[in-house]
Amino acid sequence: MPYSVSVTKLARSALFDLKGRSDSLARWCGGILPEFPVAPNGYSSGQRAELYWVGQEHWLMRSPIALEEALCRELTPEKSPADVSVTLVSDAYVFFEIKGEDARVLLAIASPLDLDNMSQRFSTFTEAFGQKALLIGREGSFEIAVENSLSSMIEDCLSRAIG
Repeated sequence: MPYSVSVTKLARSALFDLKGRSDSLARWCGGILPEFPVAPNGYSSGQRAELYWVGQEHWLMRSPIALEEALCRELTPEKSPADVSVTLVSDAYVFFEIKGEDARVLLAIASPLDLDNMSQRFSTFTEAFGQKALLIGREGSFEIAVENSLSSMIEDCLSRAIG
């Protein structure tokens, strides 16, 4: 039985992996970062970027790909201090948007994560069809990001699961 859900491969994003204490990152990154999310596995939005809290002292910052070069110049990952790690990982992940009446059903097939116990806005690493994936909950939709090398397989699995 086909599900009422659509899966769309999204345009590439500028993505930075950030590690370190939030105060150290705020000092190093200046006004580039949005405010830090208030709760683990949450995310915040700013004018230029979203910031996902994905682990202890671990965040991902996502921006439109058009801003990648400017953000690299501003963040200077190669010069970051010892207590901060800033790594450009844009090429590492492919994002898919999942939306529709049965989006939660599709994600229940793909992932062991119990979405009923998640807030409406969240970001967390989980599995999708047995592979590491970043899952982002938005109002009315979800996004899932997987390693670039696995994107075709995950896209095929999502398509087959829809029916």
